Amino acid sequence: MHQRLRIDHGLVFSTETVRLALKMLDPEGVERRSQHKLKRRTYSAKGPNFIWHLDGYDKLKPFGLCVHGAIDGYSRRILWLEVGASNNNPRIVARYFLDCVKQLGGVPQIAHGDRGTENV
Repeated sequence: MHQRLRIDHGLVFSTETVRLALKMLDPEGVERRSQHKLKRRTYSAKGPNFIWHLDGYDKLKPFGLCVHGAIDGYSRRILWLEVGASNNNPRIVARYFLDCVKQLGGVPQIAHGDRGTENV
């Protein structure tokens, strides 16, 4: 939370101030996190090809390897896992998507990607 405030909103507070504010605002959440008893959200998809989850992996970028992949939310089937020279170019990521659509013969109702730089 400390970094998120600083990076996303430009607010600078000490770690201790953020910790105390969180403890005051969300004591139950702080207690659950300290006991390692997080309540996970339940996940469900209506059926195959209802939602596809897309993401990239940038940690290997300094070595010239950009990994991008997608899975079906219902079956957890890997739809594609590609390694290329760039995953920031929307044309490359779109090509992966279109190739998968051609191969499967259909599109998902929802394509979900995080707000990272690789999913423009």
